[in-house]
Amino acid sequence: MGKLQLISKRDNRTKGVSITIGVDGRMYLSQGLKNLLQHNASAKYFLYYDTEDNRIGISTSHPDANVDAFDFNANGEGRVVSFVEDCEIHIPGKPITWLYEAKEDGIYVFYAKGRQQTTFRQERNGNLEKI
Repeated sequence: MGKLQLISKRDNRTKGVSITIGVDGRMYLSQGLKNLLQHNASAKYFLYYDTEDNRIGISTSHPDANVDAFDFNANGEGRVVSFVEDCEIHIPGKPITWLYEAKEDGIYVFYAKGRQQTTFRQERNGNLEKI
């Protein structure tokens, strides 16, 4: 019989700064991000998306009065179905975690965890073009 090894529970919500988008179209803020945003009650946040680098941004303010913010409850959960659809973010049947990258002009920026999926198109002469 082998040796049993004690494994501790991981609590990823309290460690690190991240955002998770679930298959239900909800965004979940990690405890670390809630601490940075000083989130302790219901709040409104502005969401950004970088199509070129596949990054998400979140901030508490925005200079454009015509942009509506997304509502987040006291637990740090917000319904972002329209954001996911408008940005054409593909959710592959399990939640996607976005990890903290940097703060740019007051916007907290996150990148998608895991390897980037690259799509190619092949021309008739055999050349591959990245899509």
